[in-house]
Amino acid sequence: MDEPLKWLKGGDLPIKGSHMIKEISKKLGIQIIMISHSPELIEGADRVFEVKK
Repeated sequence: MDEPLKWLKGGDLPIKGSHMIKEISKKLGIQIIMISHSPELIEGADRVFEVKK
């Protein structure tokens, strides 16, 4: 997913959205790869990779 929660701004919405995606992943038994520039979305990640130029 490329920036799936980019429209969730303010308060704790980005964090809640991140946790929601993690729950979906667990319930469906699937791996989700998400790309984001938002540090708040890292909250729900099991593993984080940072790409630098």
